Amino acid sequence: MENLLACAAIVLLSALVFVRPSAASELKAEQAVSGKANIGSVPVGSGQTKATSPVVEDLSKLSVIKYLSNLKLDGWSIAWSYSGPFRMDQASYNIISPDLLQEYRCLMQSKQILQRGTRKIIIDAFQLATADGAYGTYCSARRGSSSYSTLGDASSEDQESTSFCKGPYFFCLQSTEQDDDEAKTAINTLTKKLIDHIELIEKGKQDDGVKPGANQNQIVDYGGKPKIFSLMPSMQRVRGSEKLIMGPVGMRRFFPAPYSANLMPFVEGSVADYRLEEPRRDRLKLLIAYYPTAQAASSAYGNYTATLAGQNKEKSVEGFTCPTTLFKIADCFLLCQLRDKQVIVINGARHKETLGELAHQIYF
Repeated sequence: MENLLACAAIVLLSALVFVRPSAASELKAEQAVSGKANIGSVPVGSGQTKATSPVVEDLSKLSVIKYLSNLKLDGWSIAWSYSGPFRMDQASYNIISPDLLQEYRCLMQSKQILQRGTRKIIIDAFQLATADGAYGTYCSARRGSSSYSTLGDASSEDQESTSFCKGPYFFCLQSTEQDDDEAKTAINTLTKKLIDHIELIEKGKQDDGVKPGANQNQIVDYGGKPKIFSLMPSMQRVRGSEKLIMGPVGMRRFFPAPYSANLMPFVEGSVADYRLEEPRRDRLKLLIAYYPTAQAASSAYGNYTATLAGQNKEKSVEGFTCPTTLFKIADCFLLCQLRDKQVIVINGARHKETLGELAHQIYF
């Protein structure tokens, strides 16, 4: 009888061991109940079963986009997360149109939503192929007005948001609540963490795992405002009106002058508004298009002015040594000028004299 009882006990214990779930299964069950999950490249709660990357304790080893997806903030939980290669069909994640991002050569994108009670902070991040592309994205997607104290290469902010670009990265951090000092403090903390991490990369301590020059698609370009903006006069320029054009989408959106598509293709173009005061009040829009060679610039200039001359009346213009043409288009005047590898177009003038006043301020 004792032997039978001993055998029964052994069988019962074996059954208990067999049905006990593994530690991994218990963890998955706990996550399912609590709603928590590792954040990888799949949005939280998406229902997808794609494997997520393991938690990395040393965040200094991560690239900027991966660093953002692993970034923690005391008292805030991750409500939603996506990080991955840029895709045109991910428009719902963007604060800027995908076609513009494609022209600015976006490579990676990320969107994170942090939550604390009813408060939410939305973080949009983009990794571009060049620093110029990041600055163009900043000009097109930023929120608020230019910061008094610049963060990164360029920044703007208001009570609910901070936007900045540094190197080949652009970030926009926004709170869903108005006049929320706690959320704004959290945004400032996150901004500092992101800038510090980018500076770590810039100093050569981390290069995203690839040495500079080893891969043409690798991010190795760092810098501030694109050089083409240094050609634009600063006096009378409307602050915050600057835009960078790197393709036909940006041209149509930021410089809608007649037949402006005929100026394409060029390497880069800078656009800004100018407000002229006395003696003649006027509001002008300036485009400086940079071409790879002087011959390409001359060809674009000839093509553009010939197209305009076929539809509009040409006016006389004096005081310039470089090729310059002036047109009356509807109720406004337009000036086109050729300077070496650059073509200058000034549009929207009500007084033709103001075109010359602005053009004479451009030195290069």
